[in-house]
Amino acid sequence: MAYVPLQVSVERPLIRTLLALVTGFLTFLLLFVMANAVVFHGAPSPATPALPLQALLLAMTGLAAIVGGNVAAAIGRRHPMGHAFMLGLCFVAASVARVQNGLVDQGPAVEPLWFSVAVTALAFIGAVLGGAMRRQMAPDAARGGAAPAAAPDGDAPPGT
Repeated sequence: MAYVPLQVSVERPLIRTLLALVTGFLTFLLLFVMANAVVFHGAPSPATPALPLQALLLAMTGLAAIVGGNVAAAIGRRHPMGHAFMLGLCFVAASVARVQNGLVDQGPAVEPLWFSVAVTALAFIGAVLGGAMRRQMAPDAARGGAAPAAAPDGDAPPGT
């Protein structure tokens, strides 16, 4: 039997979906880590940050999730909202695992429970908002709509 090399095409739906989720998640992580580095200036974060710092961290989480959701929706262009929603679910799973790991390894969580819940909610909502933004930026054909057809007499359709 002859050897046939495996050919990977980005046009395959499963590969495109996985690429969208991984890239969206990595985009979120990169932005979040960079923002934390700017906020903490290389110093280790305090055990429990003050409330203004917690608010800033929540805002950074939301913005990073919006960008990550936008990237995932752009790569998974056939179903932008579906990819953004799946990325949001990945954020929820990662957040639950992070909280669970903190509870198992270090006793009570270092941060308040409300903060962990808020980070999880903002990451999910941000990813979905990023997908919605990408969907609004996409042309009508990518959103499932049809391009306006020419009138039978050859005139352009109204509004064009």
